[in-house]
Amino acid sequence: MSDVEHMVRIPIDERALKELESLLTSADVFTTTFQHLGPAIFLAETYIWESLNHGTKCVFMVDRNLFTRLLSLGRGERATHAHQVAAAVLAFAQTTESLIEPNMALYELAATADTRTARMELVEFRRLDNSHPQLFADVAVGRRDSIDLIYLSGYPVAEAPDIDFTKPLRRWRANYTAALKIATLELSPVPAERKMAEFISWMQNEFLFIGPAVCLANRYLAPNGPKKRLFKSLRSTNRDRALKGIRNAAWDMAFVSEWSYKIGTQCESDKLWILASLDRGLHEVARAFVLPAGSVKSVDASIRDEFVTLWGAYKGDCLVNLYQECLRNRESGASPMQSVTSEKARETIRNLEAQVLDGKQIEGQA
Repeated sequence: MSDVEHMVRIPIDERALKELESLLTSADVFTTTFQHLGPAIFLAETYIWESLNHGTKCVFMVDRNLFTRLLSLGRGERATHAHQVAAAVLAFAQTTESLIEPNMALYELAATADTRTARMELVEFRRLDNSHPQLFADVAVGRRDSIDLIYLSGYPVAEAPDIDFTKPLRRWRANYTAALKIATLELSPVPAERKMAEFISWMQNEFLFIGPAVCLANRYLAPNGPKKRLFKSLRSTNRDRALKGIRNAAWDMAFVSEWSYKIGTQCESDKLWILASLDRGLHEVARAFVLPAGSVKSVDASIRDEFVTLWGAYKGDCLVNLYQECLRNRESGASPMQSVTSEKARETIRNLEAQVLDGKQIEGQA
């Protein structure tokens, strides 16, 4: 074991820790700004060393799909493989004395439930987070197929926090608008390249540039893009299901946007923010959007590579040139961003939702 492991007490047995690290590595469940470290991002000593030598606290930002599996384990549900990975994330965070941040998962819940339900889920989670890490480590590595709830009964129940999880999130509304626009373009009969060009022009002339939305549109609108599960049920005869799928995609983009914002605060806050999810598509968008520390590529080069990979050399170059020209126009003031009132934003959402609910092919401009 390394020098770091001799300096601290590891609260779970060594075999379980190695198996946890192996499970997390194979699941590839973390996206970080230090992705260039490769398998080391799944080793406990990486996080312990960071804390001991730099006083840095690591924070795992978990999404809804991972969070709900942790809660279901705490309610006695038997573990599937996805539950085991979720349990591994919690046990790993507890073992390395890292934090878990579930707020975006709770805001997503409150959008369709209420703030009281979200608060109670946070209380449930804090109880799990305060438990002994060996409980969840044993489930993660297959020694148990569920949490014995008797072991949780000794941990105190915290009071529900005074947080309004129904408070509108600016990132959510912006990403939802962009997701609706992508969906209406996908439903239109125009060629794929024109759909992407229209989305870029729409962001410049009528909306704002949102990095995760560009990544998502690139992947979804490109003919050979990895679009599976990005917009669930978009062409369903049940148009409410289509709208629900768009909301899910918007929450994914809002999650990546919030993670990106947190990354920007790392130096001042002495916190390292790690995105934790079971969703492969979400990781792909996050990794395309945020360059790892020490990357030899420039942001412009990375964006160009993304377009060319998804669209081919000729179309990719044309689209990325349009995108970068629109950015330059916005930054130079040649195409200033128009102020968007709350009412105008709501009207835009209503119009786009109506087009999605109609379900008919849409002619070009929305």
